[in-house]
Amino acid sequence: EGYYNGLRIYEILKGKTLSTGDPNGDGTGGESIYKDEDGRTVPFEDEYSTELWHFYGALSYINDGQENNNGSRFSIVQSSSVSEEMLTQMQQIGFPQEVIDRYREEGGAPWLDTKQVVFAQVYEGFYILNKIAETPADPNGVPKENVVITSMSVEEYK
Repeated sequence: EGYYNGLRIYEILKGKTLSTGDPNGDGTGGESIYKDEDGRTVPFEDEYSTELWHFYGALSYINDGQENNNGSRFSIVQSSSVSEEMLTQMQQIGFPQEVIDRYREEGGAPWLDTKQVVFAQVYEGFYILNKIAETPADPNGVPKENVVITSMSVEEYK
């Protein structure tokens, strides 16, 4: 519905994630579409699924590490590899082998699993994701130039 049009990528952690969805443009704002009985905007619940993982290109809600605190901010996984050390740790804590294998093949951000809720997946246009990640950023990941979403759409993948 255009909520994200004109918003900037406010954090670029090259080889990890890109973050956006904040009308303030700095990671401190944003709200969900849900309202309480008084019409005030309220965050929505975490909806984790063992079918959705943070593979390369996954989009997931940023919730500040608090349960059921999702709004409009989200990250896009730009990591196209996962270290052997991380894959070993995943095996030791009981990740399904098919998930470990897919992380090995595609990359991703397994450290976000069970911390952020995956809601979408990039299937094409990875070159754009990687081009955005090349934008110079300060040591905190704040881009030195604006990268703005002109428009976006989410479509059901079939």
